Amino acid sequence: MSPLPPRNVAAYMFGVALYLTVTVPALQAIVTPAGVEDVTQEDRIQAIRVLAAGNVIVAVCLGGILFLQAGQEYARRAEAKVLREAERSSAKQGENEKKDQ
Repeated sequence: MSPLPPRNVAAYMFGVALYLTVTVPALQAIVTPAGVEDVTQEDRIQAIRVLAAGNVIVAVCLGGILFLQAGQEYARRAEAKVLREAERSSAKQGENEKKDQ
C-alpha cells in the first residue's frame, strides 16, 4: 500500500484540528450540569449549532479525502493501461520489423 499523499494528510489533520478546537469545547458546553451558572440554555443551543456546523465541515473534509484517493487510484489505473498499450504497440512494431528483415 502506498503512503498517503500530502493533500490527504493535510485534510485529515484539518479534521482532527477542527475536532479538537470545535467539537470538544461544544460538547463540554452541552454536557455541563444545569446547576452551573456559567452556561445558560442559550449557550447550549449555540454550542449545538456550532457542533452541527463542525460535523458538516468534518464530513466534507473526509469526503474530500475519499475523492482524492479515488482520483489517485483512477490515475494509477489509467497510467497502467497506457503503459500496457505502449508495450503492445512496441512489441507489435518489433514483430513487424523482424518480418521485414
